[in-house]
Amino acid sequence: MPVITWKRAVAIALAVIAAGVAVLGLVSGSLVLIASSILMGGTILLTLIVAVYRRVGYQTMLTNRQEQKIESIRNSVHSAAKSNVEVRKFVREMVSWQLHTLVLGSYRDIISKTESLELRLSGADRKLREINRAFDLLSQRIELLESEDQRLREGVNGIKDEVRDLTTSLADLVKEHQQSKKLFASSESVENIHVAVLEGTKRLAELNVATDKRLGESVAGFKRLDAVPGVLESTTKKLTQIEKKLELTSGNAREAILFSREQSKKLENSLLTPMKRLQKEFDKGALRFSLVNDMASLVQLEKQLQLRSLLPAFSSWTLEPIPLARIVEIVLKDRPQLIVECGSGLSTLLLAYAAEQVGGKVVALEHLAQYAEETRSSIRRHGLEKFAEVREAALERNVIEGQAFDWYAKSAWSDLKGISLLMVDGPPMATGELARYPAIPLLAPALTESALVVIDDTHRRDERAIVERWQQKFVEAGEIFDLGVNTSAFYWGRK
Repeated sequence: MPVITWKRAVAIALAVIAAGVAVLGLVSGSLVLIASSILMGGTILLTLIVAVYRRVGYQTMLTNRQEQKIESIRNSVHSAAKSNVEVRKFVREMVSWQLHTLVLGSYRDIISKTESLELRLSGADRKLREINRAFDLLSQRIELLESEDQRLREGVNGIKDEVRDLTTSLADLVKEHQQSKKLFASSESVENIHVAVLEGTKRLAELNVATDKRLGESVAGFKRLDAVPGVLESTTKKLTQIEKKLELTSGNAREAILFSREQSKKLENSLLTPMKRLQKEFDKGALRFSLVNDMASLVQLEKQLQLRSLLPAFSSWTLEPIPLARIVEIVLKDRPQLIVECGSGLSTLLLAYAAEQVGGKVVALEHLAQYAEETRSSIRRHGLEKFAEVREAALERNVIEGQAFDWYAKSAWSDLKGISLLMVDGPPMATGELARYPAIPLLAPALTESALVVIDDTHRRDERAIVERWQQKFVEAGEIFDLGVNTSAFYWGRK
């Protein structure tokens, strides 16, 4: 506000005039002039008092308004702080739930791998027990062979003794025969000689029988001794096989231990690394804002589409809420009549809701029968059969630019014309290198001018390479822009 205003200037001028009239009245001695100057001075003073009162009242009013604004700001700050506390609580609950799911899944993996390892180790223990039993049997057989060998040795020694006795007996008979010659002339000794000959013959027969028996036992023993090398060779082979089994079992046990250590290390990396990354993102606030943005996008989708039933659960391969909300907004604005989606799922259902409002239709290509039926079931549950169709299309070999790709069967998309929105979210990366590249080479003739092409998972190297290759090979591919962190798009035929 300026220091000199017109009101202040008028008041100063009146004061100067009153002072001049007063001076003139004093000089001339005129009471009228003096009274006039006093009246003018009083009027000016009263006007100043009123002006000061109004100014004070105005400043008071401004002060009250400022206090009201401050109170309103204080309430807003308090409300924002309360909302921030609630958001933090919600985020902590969400993060705790996600960590619970992650830890529970990892725990289940550990249990499964531990059970597998226990099965392998129990198999190794069973093999070791079998090997120990085989060793026991071999030890018993070796003991039997040793005892048989000892018995054979004793039999051979007995045969030697019998032969020695037989030799001695024959020598005695020879002596007796010589004596019989000397006594032959004497008739008295004939009868004694005859008796001695009979006894000698009987003894020789007994010795012959005993000798044959011992020789038979010796032959059998020698035959058993001849079989011993074969038995020993067989035993040696079995011992060699057992040794190999032991080595194999030892190797399996070693492999099992190494496998357990490797899986433990992998588990540590797969569990601790994401948890550290998650903690880092949470500390920076990025995760909190991402969750808040996703929640806001879901609220926007619910308001725009007026959902009639619960949505299917989100998963790691589902389009994120932010790009979904932006795509639905584009559909409601541009009103495409034919939307084609490579892959199917939650996005198919939301696009069907948008197509219902603009009078369009969604055609989804799905190569897995299970997912195709799940999406059809969701569409039926929401009453959108007239606005969405899921076509089961097995992957078949296509050669494009000298490179082989596995892509959806031609019979599933050859009749599609006038595609205004193309969503490329399949086939999965596991089906081959640059698995989603054929979408534009094969469907380009069916695209309308200014059709929107959306590709998901552009945070991955393959998808970025696909987009770059589309840009190089097709002049109609427009400038790339982002619909979300992992989702990009461009307009066909619009630079």
